[in-house]
Amino acid sequence: MKRVLGLIFVTLLSLNTFAGNDKGKVVFSDKRIDATTGMNIQPVTLQSHDSIYCRVYLTQPLGKYKKDGYKGSDWSIELTLDGKKLETQYEINGGGKGYTQEEAATLTTFDFVLGFDPSFGATTYKDEFVEAINKLQPGTHTVQVSVKGKNGNGGYFKDIAVGEFILNKSDKKLKGFTFNDIKAGMSDPSVEAKCIEVMLDWFKKNEQGTVLKTQKCKILNSDWMIVTHPNSGAILGRALNVAFFVKTAKGDCEIKVFCFEQSYAGSTYQNTVHMRDFLNCCDTYNHLGYRDKKPCD
Repeated sequence: MKRVLGLIFVTLLSLNTFAGNDKGKVVFSDKRIDATTGMNIQPVTLQSHDSIYCRVYLTQPLGKYKKDGYKGSDWSIELTLDGKKLETQYEINGGGKGYTQEEAATLTTFDFVLGFDPSFGATTYKDEFVEAINKLQPGTHTVQVSVKGKNGNGGYFKDIAVGEFILNKSDKKLKGFTFNDIKAGMSDPSVEAKCIEVMLDWFKKNEQGTVLKTQKCKILNSDWMIVTHPNSGAILGRALNVAFFVKTAKGDCEIKVFCFEQSYAGSTYQNTVHMRDFLNCCDTYNHLGYRDKKPCD
């Protein structure tokens, strides 16, 4: 297929049609949407390399959308392309962008982006969404975006806001998220080398012999996080969140984010590092693309 040269455009027509008075709406734009003016957004034309910006307007605070004893304020994004629902949903903890559960519970509007925008970080980025849109053939497509509330069983039970737009797609692709988009908080080559060694050894022993190769990692924190006993407050150690760019035995490349700790020895910290709470150590950073496949260098 002949590639289109020069300036390529994506036409984005916001339909914003909804069913049911209890549902909010999602609106779309080629620029980040202001909370106070977004309700009046008119149809726009987007350059295809731009991300698609989305803003959610709820009919009641986010914390009201819960069921079966669930206490938090999480939500998920579901994407449907030309009537075909993607298998993956993307869970957002506490409203994304660093909100606590309590802060998120009061929100009646919040925004996210399809594509990658550094101003959002990676809090609402999902590889599968960008890849699915990029795989669409040039032409006109219908894209539906659903935002769902969470129940006490760990699932998502209903649409709390929905929106729909027409995408007139060209060959140009949306920007994806890469390891280069991750900003290091600090650099310590000695610690980084130890973390790489521990991470590779852990996978070899615990992930059914999975062998990974990596030469890249970035410490995400600007300083060590002090780990204390939940009751006594005594110092137990210090920890860091570290992002890795790895290559699997199958030849796939991925970004993985894990925590590492140095134990406290009474007056100083031990020189060795070990993995801390493998899956749930660094919730703030999990949105960097854990287990999402990336183009290899």
